[in-house]
This record gives sequence, structure tokens and C-alpha cells, in this order.
Amino acid sequence: MEHWLESDELQALLKSGRRQGHITIEALLRALPDSELDPDTIESVLEYFESQGVRVLNELEASERELRLATESADRFIEEVEQEILEDTVQWWAQQAARAPLLTAEQERELAFRAAEGDEHARELLVQANLRLVISIAKHYTGRGLSMSDLIQEGNLGLMRAAEQFDPTRGNRFSTYATWWIRQAISRALQEQASFIRVPHRMAKVLQQVRQTAALLQQELGREPTVHEVAQRTRLSPEQVRELMHAIAKPISLEMPISDSDGSTLADLIAAETEAEWEAAFDWEALLARLNERERTVIELRYGLRGEPPMTLEEIGKRLGLSKERVRQIESRAIRKMQEAVGD
Repeated sequence: MEHWLESDELQALLKSGRRQGHITIEALLRALPDSELDPDTIESVLEYFESQGVRVLNELEASERELRLATESADRFIEEVEQEILEDTVQWWAQQAARAPLLTAEQERELAFRAAEGDEHARELLVQANLRLVISIAKHYTGRGLSMSDLIQEGNLGLMRAAEQFDPTRGNRFSTYATWWIRQAISRALQEQASFIRVPHRMAKVLQQVRQTAALLQQELGREPTVHEVAQRTRLSPEQVRELMHAIAKPISLEMPISDSDGSTLADLIAAETEAEWEAAFDWEALLARLNERERTVIELRYGLRGEPPMTLEEIGKRLGLSKERVRQIESRAIRKMQEAVGD
């Protein structure tokens, strides 16, 4: 017996679901202990409830009436956004959501299988068709430190991650599975926002601008944008974008020291006004010396430290004969080592 089945709340929810024939994914996520909130467990729980004759529905499919009302509510919000909010990113996502038709279960299943086989267009359609779901979930998190536009943006990042990770052979609906990823992405962003409390407002806004621009470009281009593409859109230098990407990977690093001699921090680095100040901030050779050969290669290629343009994870994977996910893991491990080194 899976240990999560011992939860009294989950058993009560199962009993309720057997009476009604369905439960919502939101109720299920609330009933699960925080320690069990990971993708594999979520999928196992979904499969178990389905095997017990209990359908697990997301907000937008709880019933035909609720679906219509939720869709109308999302559409009204989209109209308000288009009329009242001037931020380009919000307008862009709102327009995408308004244009994307809702999918039937069969259409969603077909797209999910095509996406799992590497069809990028199918994955993009799957994401676009669920943008209303992001808006519906994001509305529950307003008033906690992030604007509605930021909440939508973070939810979209979670949605895109769900599209990359979803396994359609397990029989779950993508929209139900994606709810967990959307909520996780928004919750994580709210936690990161809390870590920015002591950071000047201008610096936090620059970090958000880089994160959101990178996500928007990824959706527009159908691939990860290069550092130079993000720099061009944000009007920052490539060097500044590289360092901000490090900060985004680990927000608390804003307060970490980057110089033993003068006590300067990454926050000071973000405020630097010239590229020369940025270049002088790190002793790259000393940091790279902490890495093994493969980690060093990945970092040098990823951030253009060999005099070449920075490469995407996919480009590095092709050069080294590795999967994109494996390159991401190596990069994350290398970044942690360098952060530890600067903190010593």
C-alpha cells in the first residue's frame, strides 16, 4: 500500500469522489501532504483515483456549466487585460489565450502523444490551448506580492514545463497534470519574491524582466533563446544577462559575496553601469578550475566563455552527444559548485 494512501484527508476525498463520480485536482492537491507533491506521486495518485472510478478534473472541466462559466470568466479577464494593461508580455499572452480553442479529451490526447514523440508544433498547440487554465489558476494567487501579469507569466513557465514532462501513456489528461506544474511554478515565484525583500526594487524588476523576456522568446522562437537574443530584447549587455540568469537559477545568490577584497555582492553587480565593471567582478578562471572537464565545457559553451556566441542546451547536447536534460543537470551542478566557491 502506497504510504500516501494512509492520509485521512485523501481517504475522505476518495469516499466523496466515489459518491460524486469525480473530484477536482485542486481538492486532491490540498489533501496530499506537502512531502508528496512531486510529479511522479501526482501521476500515481491520479491513476489510483481513476482506477477507483473517480475522475479527477481541473477547474475548467468540473462540469459543462462550470466550464462555460470559467471560460467566460477567463475571456472577460482577457478583455480587461487587453483594454487596461499596457505591458507587452501580458497583452501577448492574453491574445494567445483568446485565440486558442478549448480541446476535447481526444484532441488533447492526440496532441500529447505527438508532443511526446518530439513534435514541437503539437507541444506548442497543447500549451496554447491551456493558457486559459493558467489565467484561472493565477487569479487565486493575487494579493500575495506579485502582479497578475507576473503570476500569469510564472504559470505559463509551469505550463511549458508540464508539456515537456507529460507522459500520455499513463492515461491522465494533460490539463489535469499541468495544474500541479502551474501551481508549483507560481508558488515558487512567490517564495522567490520573498527572498527579494531586501533587494532594491530596481534590481528585482530587472531580474523579472530577464526571466519573463526569456520565457516569451522561448515561446515565440520554439526553442531556448540565446543570451544575445535576451540581451537585445531587454537592452542589457550579454554579460549582464548571463549573470542575471545565474541569479534567477538561485535568487538568494543576490546577497552572496562575489569579491573577497571589497565585500561586493551580486546586487552590486546588477547595479554596475559598464561592461568593464561586470567583467572585473568575477575571476572566471578560478571558478572554472573548481569544475571537472565536462562541467567546465558546458559552462564555457553555455555562456560564451570560449569566444563563441553562447549556446542553447540543445546545441550543447548535439555537440557533446548528450540529451538536453543531461546538459541542464550538468549546468546546474556546475553553477552550484561555483556559487559555493564564491561563498567560501
